Amino acid sequence: MRFIRWGAAVSLALMANVIFAADAVAAVREKAEAGDAAAQLSLGEMYARGEGVARNPEEAVKWFRKAAERENAIAQYNLGVIYAKGLGVTKDAAEAVMWLNMAAEHGNAAAQADLGLIYATGDGVMKEPAQGLKWFRKAAEQGNIPAQYSLGVMYAHGDGVAKDSAEGVKWFRLAAAQGYAEAQNSLGGIYSNGDGVPKDLAEGARWFRLAAEQGNAAAQCNLGLMYFNGTGVAKNHAEAARWFRLAAEQDNGLAQFQLGVMEAEGLGVTKDIVQACVWFMFAEKHGIPGAKKNDELLSKNFNVGQSTAALKLYVELQGKMRKKK
Repeated sequence: MRFIRWGAAVSLALMANVIFAADAVAAVREKAEAGDAAAQLSLGEMYARGEGVARNPEEAVKWFRKAAERENAIAQYNLGVIYAKGLGVTKDAAEAVMWLNMAAEHGNAAAQADLGLIYATGDGVMKEPAQGLKWFRKAAEQGNIPAQYSLGVMYAHGDGVAKDSAEGVKWFRLAAAQGYAEAQNSLGGIYSNGDGVPKDLAEGARWFRLAAEQGNAAAQCNLGLMYFNGTGVAKNHAEAARWFRLAAEQDNGLAQFQLGVMEAEGLGVTKDIVQACVWFMFAEKHGIPGAKKNDELLSKNFNVGQSTAALKLYVELQGKMRKKK
């Protein structure tokens, strides 16, 4: 099961990147000090971004708190995120939940989605799938795309609610139609397996492609498998290798294993046992069955030059993967 993640779904609700003149900052500050909640929020945002003032996370928290205490939902949401991620404050899950709950009760969809994630995964609180479902639904019904996806996940897996594949598809489709890659990948799997819909491999491949073209590693791997096996698309080992490589370079273990097989056997690529060995080494770190055995079979007869080349390539690829993360 995969939900939206902090970082993908959560970010401070900051204003646009605007250069503020000194007199504009002074005017905002005057209103903020007089107790205007909107101005307090704006001043907090200025300090958070370093717009018109020197960036100062502590001052941002101070002004967000003042606005939040005056029932400003955006400021409450921002404080929730700040405490959840430890931005300028000591990380505090309980404090984060308190502020997110206040914002969510005021109808803030982003806060509702984040509360759903917290309760669904037990991130800093006792795991309560039913509570997660409740908040995901509130956010989803307001059009929050990650929440629509996460609600689909809960229905698809029967987590916090009776399993309902059709309901899961409904929410996945809403998010996927708005370009959400995770939902597109989920629909690809649903159509490929016929889970709650008539099995349609071509439709599955179409959804996998939409997500893969957005850089979704799981979808890239899935599309590679379809080209490798000729399911839903014409068999094409070169295309399979291309999609496996894209996913493998994002540290997708299954794609790394599949690419290793193709490099070892020269399927769709020029045979290269050194590269194959390296991809098996990466796949082994993910616990992919057979990866360690394949690595050992290939590397046991390496000469010094091949062993050196494999180590160098491994380090290079590892560095690239870290940069992408």
